[in-house]
Amino acid sequence: MENKEEFNIDEYTRKVFDLQFEETGVDLRSCLRGDQLLCKDGRVIYYVQPLPDGFYEHEVAEKKDLKATGTRTHQGRVLKASNTDSDIIEIIRK
Repeated sequence: MENKEEFNIDEYTRKVFDLQFEETGVDLRSCLRGDQLLCKDGRVIYYVQPLPDGFYEHEVAEKKDLKATGTRTHQGRVLKASNTDSDIIEIIRK
């Protein structure tokens, strides 16, 4: 017989697991090297390349020379578990 009693968790844990994210409408899988990426804070960064399977899927650069790099998810997020001002909100094709 199955026990269908709901598992009770505290309010903090519920918030952590039920996070609602703003949809960015961005999918970096369609980017090409050098595409400009507009961040929430108004900065423009540049797409470098997809990364091999790992925690983050894409490499981006702060400058047009594509040297100082960082990473983003497919949806352009800096952090998978929260929203930041450095999340990408628009792809500007080169």
